[in-house]
This record gives sequence, C-alpha cells and structure tokens, in this order.
Amino acid sequence: MDFNYFVNGLTGFIWGLLSEWIVFTCIYLTLGLDFLSFRILPYAFKIVWGSLRQTFSPDEGQVGPLLNLMATSGAMFSIGNFTFLAGAILLAGPGVILWSCLSNFVGLAIHFTEAFLCAHYRIKNSRQEWVGGPMYYLLKKMPVGLKWLGGFFAVFMMLTMFAIGSLAQTHSTSHALNLVAHVPLAFSAVVIAIITSIVIAGGLLRISRFCLLLIPWSILLFILICLVYIGLHFDQLPAAFSLIYEDALKPQSAVGGVSSLLMAEGIRLGVFVNGAGLGRSVIIQSSASPGNPFYQACLSLVVSFIELLAVPLMAVVIVMSGSYLVSSDPVSIIGNSFDWGLQGSSWLFFVLAIPFALTTIVTYSFIGERCFEFIFHAKYRSVYRFLWIGSIVLSVFIPASSIAQLIALVVTLACLPNLLGLIILSPFFFKTVHASRQDFFRLNSEPSLPELS
Repeated sequence: MDFNYFVNGLTGFIWGLLSEWIVFTCIYLTLGLDFLSFRILPYAFKIVWGSLRQTFSPDEGQVGPLLNLMATSGAMFSIGNFTFLAGAILLAGPGVILWSCLSNFVGLAIHFTEAFLCAHYRIKNSRQEWVGGPMYYLLKKMPVGLKWLGGFFAVFMMLTMFAIGSLAQTHSTSHALNLVAHVPLAFSAVVIAIITSIVIAGGLLRISRFCLLLIPWSILLFILICLVYIGLHFDQLPAAFSLIYEDALKPQSAVGGVSSLLMAEGIRLGVFVNGAGLGRSVIIQSSASPGNPFYQACLSLVVSFIELLAVPLMAVVIVMSGSYLVSSDPVSIIGNSFDWGLQGSSWLFFVLAIPFALTTIVTYSFIGERCFEFIFHAKYRSVYRFLWIGSIVLSVFIPASSIAQLIALVVTLACLPNLLGLIILSPFFFKTVHASRQDFFRLNSEPSLPELS
C-alpha cells in the first residue's frame, strides 16, 4: 500500500469524526457559558487595553501583558494561515470562507475555555518558570485511566509545531524569496536558522520583544492593504459576497444538503487559522502575567477576534480577484490577488510574509519547547533547540506535499485529546468561571460592568 494513500486515508477518517466533534464542542461550550464568549468581547478589549499600561510582578510570569499580547499574536498570525486559506478556496470553492468564519466565531468559546484552564492549572518548573498548557490540565484533572492523554497531546503538539512552525514556514518563505528575488533556498534557510537561534536563546522575553518589533505594523499594514484593494474594486464586492453565500449553501446533490467537503474543509481551515481546539497559543499565555485565568481568557478572545477580521479580508480579495481560478499554487494565488488589487504590488505580500513567518517560527519553537519539557525535562531544553534549528535548515529539501501530509496528520491527533479534556472538564469550568469573573471585576474596580451571569 502506498504510504501517501495510507496517511491521506487515516487523516480523512479521523477528520471526518473530528470536524463534527469540534462543532459539537464549540456549541456545547458556547451554550454552557451562556454565550459569555460573545457577550464579554467589548469588555475583553477594555480589560486587555487597560492592562497594557500596567506593570506586574515578575513572580506572576516571565513577561508582562504587552509582551504577552505580542507573543500570543505572533503564534496566531502566520503566513501559513493565508496560504492555507488560498488552498482551501482552491480545493472546496469560495463557500469554504463562510463555514470557516462560522467555525472561527463559535470557536471563541474554545479559546476562552482553553486559556482559562491553562492559567488555572499552570505550575512552576524546575527553573521556577511558570508553565502550562492542555497537557497539564489533562494530566491533573482527567480520570486515572485517561491521564496519559496529557503526554499524548504533548507529543503530537510538539510534532505539530515542527510541521507548521519550522518546516512549513521556512519552506514557504524560502521558496517565495527564490521566486521573487532568486535567493538560493539553502541561503534563506540558513539565515532564518541564524535569526531564530539568536531569538530563542533569550527565551520567552526575547521572543516577545521580537514579536513586538514585527507584529503590530505587519498586522495593521496587511489589514490596510486588503481594505484599500476592496475599496478600489468596491463595485465587485456584492458579487463576491453573493458567490461566497451561494457556494457555501449549494446542494451536494439534487436531494442532498450542503456539501460535506465545504463544511469539513471550512472547519479544518478554522482550526488551522485560529487554533480552536489545538491549544497552541494558550501555552504561551500560561507563562505570562497576570496569572488570573479570567484575564488570560479575555486576552485569548481579543487576539482570536482580531484574526477573525483579518483572514476573511484576504479571502474576499482572493474571491474578488478570481485568482484561484487561474492558478493551482496557494502562494501564487495570493500574489496574483495582490497584483489584481493594485498592479505590481505582489511584492507587498512577500514583504509581509517574512515578519509573519519569523514570528511564527520563534513562537512555535517556544510552544514546542514547553511540550518537549513536559515529556522530558527542562534541563534538556538545548537538545530541543538544536533539533528545531536543524529542521529549519532541512525544510527546504522536503517536498511541500510531504509537509502538508504531516501537518494534516499531527494537527488532527493533537486536537483529539484536548477536545476530550474540554468536554470532561466542562462541569468544573462552568462553575468556576463565574466566580473567577466576579473576583476579577471586583479586584479591578469595574462596578459599572453589567451582570453577565
């Protein structure tokens, strides 16, 4: 049996079950929270914005609120989000955008829950650093016969970070630079490896400062460019929305319902883009201050919501340009979409691709490192970093199809234990979150906030 067929078949089978499980978990948590993940959004922005001007004791975390926000954003915004978006539109059609947005929106409840639990169950490691993540609450709170899921999650989350972070990001960036500026692939990989090694050697503090240097202007510029392109072709916007809506609800057959491919691919896109159910960015938040679980849950909502606005903008530009109809390469689709928006501006995408890729590589390195430490020990951290840098250099020699297959498999297997844990821990979470919210507002002197219970 061909190995590629085996991997594709296994991934397709698991994902067929997982996509429905994710939808159920999103709806279940949303209802269990009494739609708090939606209703709290305005106050989440207020809470997070107010915290950026405050200082916290180093005992509460390795970085403060501002650097926490930057590092979390670096883990959420990656150039792979946009190339995966283009690939999903190419595979399933424009309708995938609607299902992805719905998946992202209801996925806010998962983000809220993950961040709360990770902060609640964080601990200090042998180096007196705060650490946390789904593997910790799975180990501590799951029934005795299921505690092994913590280790299972850590293994496949670490492999996911290698696949998406070092392999996919470096591979895409190196090939993009080769395409645009004819930079040798090996040279690009070595430069990325050197930059990465310098940044990750400083731990979370240096990683966060690196993200602060690159992330804010990259996100703002990307959103601005998309808005300008849409504004220049505003007359085509209604037709694009109509196409997305009609394609999303098209019948699979004369008697069938909505295409299962559209829904499954849309949900998968949502998981890949914002990590709902994957529990990646919350591993960073577990090491940051303040350690209040409700604050970290609000921060997670803020970052997820910003991303929820950015990715659909790029999707609308792709659909309006029609570039997915004339190209089969996701990077070329986005480049052609930029050219359509403003002739000769495709280079802007590659300019933005570099900071997005670099911040993703360094933040994913930290996430994978925390999983590695959970499996082994913090004293072996240098071994992990050596493997990470080596994978960056080797990534340009690995076929893109093999990287894509690896991503599909490990992301799926990393989601499984986390989703199970969220369901099992939900009764405790529903009872705890209300008390935590009330304590947080009382300690932060917010008497004007309405009752949300």
